[in-house]
Amino acid sequence: MLLLPLLVPVLASHRSVPAGQPEAVARVLQSKDLSVETVKSAVQMLQTHYTNLRSTEAFHSIFEDAQRTTMNDLVHAPALPPRRRAPRRYDDGDAPHQWENPEDYFRSQFFEVVDLLTSELTRRFNQPTLLLLMSMEQVLLTAVNRGFGSINIPQNLVDMYTGDVDMERLSTQLSLFPAVLQAHNSSAAERPIIQVTKVATIADMLAAQGRGTQSLFSEVDKLLRLYLTVPMSNATAERSLSSVRRLKTFLRSTMSERRLNPLLFLHIHKDLTDGLDLKKVLRSFCFAKSRAFP
Repeated sequence: MLLLPLLVPVLASHRSVPAGQPEAVARVLQSKDLSVETVKSAVQMLQTHYTNLRSTEAFHSIFEDAQRTTMNDLVHAPALPPRRRAPRRYDDGDAPHQWENPEDYFRSQFFEVVDLLTSELTRRFNQPTLLLLMSMEQVLLTAVNRGFGSINIPQNLVDMYTGDVDMERLSTQLSLFPAVLQAHNSSAAERPIIQVTKVATIADMLAAQGRGTQSLFSEVDKLLRLYLTVPMSNATAERSLSSVRRLKTFLRSTMSERRLNPLLFLHIHKDLTDGLDLKKVLRSFCFAKSRAFP
């Protein structure tokens, strides 16, 4: 008998398990507007959630709920697996370990699953590229939110982007970078920004100030471009592949790339196509030269 078919339905409704927390973290990690700080916070919350589950008291409560569930004949009652003798080539003469009761047996499997999930989260989200992006985001947010003064650039940024960014000029421009936030708040018609929490906000403020400000903070602009060119998630690309499967069916298997790419653009970027003036599109289509698309 396996542990997961028995305990997963109970975990979903147990009071010690936040409802849908893994699913909520998955939705956050698949969103388009995603920052490294958001990824870090979401993963840390999920790791804390799994760490809190790895205790005898938490599992005992979950196991009691599982036993009550078996009373409704939803699943079989938890029981110890049948004893099996190890193959002779693996048998060293020692007696195998015998569990005293089903709760001890399932608790060992449950802890193994929780340890595996925690270690995989640590391995997946402690990669050098993610740590580099985290340093870039921290430098930019610290520079724009703090007062005027020198900014310490992490060594991993210096080692990675010395050939692309002038670090001395970058340090000087970062020390003056709070002026961009002050200029934005003085000219903004809406409520002023108290604290910047996203790098995309910094890029929007810098773009709104015009080319003069961008040239004044040229090295910061380079660092922003390097940061924004690295995708936080591949979910958008995977959605594009799903769109290809919906558009290029077996009845449209002979569609060429010349026709497929515009159709994909219209299908994927619906937020842009919904704002088009259909009368202008029809007028342009009517006055265009007749040509056939393969």
